Amino acid sequence: MNELRKERDALKLEKNDMIIKQAKEIEDERNLRRSLNTELDKLKFRTKCLEDDLQKAQLKAEKRTQEANATSTEKTSLLSLLKEKEILLDSFKRQLTELREELHQREDDLDKAMRRQMEEDRDKGVLERKEKSKLQREFEIIEKNYSELEQ
Repeated sequence: MNELRKERDALKLEKNDMIIKQAKEIEDERNLRRSLNTELDKLKFRTKCLEDDLQKAQLKAEKRTQEANATSTEKTSLLSLLKEKEILLDSFKRQLTELREELHQREDDLDKAMRRQMEEDRDKGVLERKEKSKLQREFEIIEKNYSELEQ
């Protein structure tokens, strides 16, 4: 009987050891599950943060794209306006050149007309002086003849 008791006690001890071991394994499993759940929660939170950051980055990228498109549109508009102004400037330059040529031509014509007028006036003055001289001589002759007649 002693041996049976020893065997029974040994079996009880072994059973207790197994129960303790199983309880320890269950506790370890629970701790591991809690740890994994905590880690999962951390990863979920980190994933949510990364998704938020991604959404913010996408919004910024969209905003920058819109700004770039607006800038591009404005640049295109300014370039077309610049081309219009360049065309207008070229037109004004051509008109200015034509007006200068016309002014130069008119100045030449006016200069020629003034020279011709001066020559005509000089010729006319010479003719008038000759005519005046001729009239003066005729007057003197008539006066002389009149004086002779009176005497």
